[in-house]
Amino acid sequence: MSVAEDAARDAAEVDATRNDATDIRVSGRSAKARAVHLVLGAAAATWRISEEIPSDCKGILRGESTAVIAFWHFQMLPLWYALRGLHPSAIVSPSADGGVLAGWLGSLGYGPVLRGSSSRGGGEALAAAVKLLADRSVLLTPDGPRGPSRQAKAGALVAALRAGVPLVVAGWSARRVIRFGSWDRMEAPAPFSRVRIRYALFDHTGLSAEQRLTPEDLARLSMAIDAVSGR
Repeated sequence: MSVAEDAARDAAEVDATRNDATDIRVSGRSAKARAVHLVLGAAAATWRISEEIPSDCKGILRGESTAVIAFWHFQMLPLWYALRGLHPSAIVSPSADGGVLAGWLGSLGYGPVLRGSSSRGGGEALAAAVKLLADRSVLLTPDGPRGPSRQAKAGALVAALRAGVPLVVAGWSARRVIRFGSWDRMEAPAPFSRVRIRYALFDHTGLSAEQRLTPEDLARLSMAIDAVSGR
C-alpha cells in the first residue's frame, strides 16, 4: 500500500471516530431533552392553576389580540405551560439548554420558537418577534438568559413598542416550591401544588420605538414584574 493510500485510510478512520463521537453527543443531548420533557410534562399535569386576569388583559389572554408577555426567568416554567393555549411564539436562549426548552415549547404547541439573547442573535430574534406579533403573542424573559436576575433588559419593551402592541407582565406564587441551583435560583411549583398566576398590563404610554429607553423605564418594568411575582 502506498504512502498516499495509508494517509487516506488514516484520515477515514479519524473521520469515522469523529462522527461516532458526534453521534454520541447528539444522542446524549436528545436523551437529556426527552427526559426533561417527560419530567416537566408529568409535573405540570398535576399543577392546579388559577389565574387573576384584569379586565384590560382578558382579550389578550383569550387570544383575541396579541401582546408581548414578559416574566422573570426564574419563574418561567409554569408560565410557559399555562400560556400554551394561546399557541404563542417565544424567544429563548441560543444555548444548549435553550434548545431543550425550545423542544419542550414546541411539544406544548408553541408557534415559531426564536433563538437569541442580548449577547448572541438577539437583534435578529427581536426583529422576527416584531413581525410575528401581527398574528400571535410573543413570550420572553427580560432578564434571561444570564441575568442579572430580576433586572429587565430592553427587549420586551422594545418589541412591544415597535409592534405597537400591549406589554403584559406575569408572575405566580405557590405554597410549595422546588428551587434549583441555577444562576437565578429557578423555581417550580411542587407536584400537585395550587399555582396562582397574576397578570397586569404595563403602561408604556409616552414611550416610543424611536426613543432610547432610560434606566428608569427599565426599573419601572422590573418593579411591575416583581409586583405580579409576589416579590
